[in-house]
Amino acid sequence: MRNTLVHCLSLPSVIEKDFFLINLPLMCSSNLSLSKHNNLILFCDEPSSRIVKELGLKYDEVIVGAESNRSVFTCLDAMKHFKDEKGMIYTDIDIVSTKDFSQLTYDVITQGVEYNNGWNLRNYNAFRKRYVEFIEDYYYNVIDNNLFAYNCGFVGFNDLEFKKLYIENWEKHIEANLKYNEWLQYDIIFGTHIEQVQLYSLVKGYDKKLDVFEVQKIKNENPSFSDIFEIIRHDYFHPHGRYKYDDRIKRDILKYLSLFGGAGYIKKINQIANDYSVNGIMKL
Repeated sequence: MRNTLVHCLSLPSVIEKDFFLINLPLMCSSNLSLSKHNNLILFCDEPSSRIVKELGLKYDEVIVGAESNRSVFTCLDAMKHFKDEKGMIYTDIDIVSTKDFSQLTYDVITQGVEYNNGWNLRNYNAFRKRYVEFIEDYYYNVIDNNLFAYNCGFVGFNDLEFKKLYIENWEKHIEANLKYNEWLQYDIIFGTHIEQVQLYSLVKGYDKKLDVFEVQKIKNENPSFSDIFEIIRHDYFHPHGRYKYDDRIKRDILKYLSLFGGAGYIKKINQIANDYSVNGIMKL
């Protein structure tokens, strides 16, 4: 039985033109690779659905249920939409993998452990002093001052009670901090801690069976990302953060897309980047 993966996408209200040239090749590559062994659903906002239609990407289903400019909150919206569904894995649009996720057994599945990633405990406590209404304390290593989290490039649940708990904790944190509009606007910061750090803490606190793919191990084996094709064959490729802006990464993703999707995708991406921007800024 094929597993179901859910691509989650909500476009910011203002995007530089390079967003299309970097992220759309990754999305097309992700769509082509993930659909080999898995059912693939797109949960998105309306502007994203129009772009996907122009690209000609094939999804088993497209659900326009997300608000625009939601960023990391789109995954929460998707989980709430499918709150009673087991075995759904919610994925970023820049995950490239031919892995058959249906062969895995787990309570919770996620990408890997984040050991620091630029937001260590000192930085976190600085935010907590200003925005203090947090529901839970979090696991961290007091010796090296690292705050632990799971990277949620993909995250899924077979334990529906735990999924419900995770969603409820999201909502509690959002409600508690609504008055701190400035805090919520930084949804990369807020979402990182509440989405990723909270997941680590809940898994530890409830002793859940977790399947973790360690992206750090793959990085160590291929530290220069000189052959992303070998990484994709090995497991999965997720050039999150600064990696997706590396010229070699962009070159290799275009090569991957040309080999497995044809040159038509690249032509459409360039056309969309030109049609949807004025002076380099999106005009959705």
